[in-house]
Amino acid sequence: MDEQPSSEPEAGLPTDAADLAAHLARVRAHRAELAESLHAVDDALASDAQGAAWAERLETALAELGHDLRDHVEITEGDQGLYALVRRDSPRLATPVERLVTEHARHRAQVDGLLAALEHDDVDSDLPALRAEVTALLAQLRLHRQRGRDLVHEAYDIDLGGSG
Repeated sequence: MDEQPSSEPEAGLPTDAADLAAHLARVRAHRAELAESLHAVDDALASDAQGAAWAERLETALAELGHDLRDHVEITEGDQGLYALVRRDSPRLATPVERLVTEHARHRAQVDGLLAALEHDDVDSDLPALRAEVTALLAQLRLHRQRGRDLVHEAYDIDLGGSG
């Protein structure tokens, strides 16, 4: 016997236009926080501080980015998250959703690795490599944010706004 898809709404997911608008407003607010964290890491990289002061500023900014990235994963991947909503409303976008989920795991591991390096290593020993790694991470995160914006636009014809 084939099971028919349930016509009941999934628990906690928006069921009408007003609910969707409120849900996406929360996503937008979080995107703004994540953008601020990205800017803080950029600012730390560009800082004139040297040695331990520079490393401490970068570590603080990366820790905040890590926190916001964990929140982002919760908001997007949770049972009531954005990706569950997209999967329900636009099943054809399951592959792009899975790509974003895979990127989350990679980005979180990169941030954790950078924080560990800053905490335990002599930053001055390979400063150019560290800067390059952080710069590459920021570029990847900006591309990830663009893919997320594109996903929402494709699913709902709604622009989340924001840069990078």
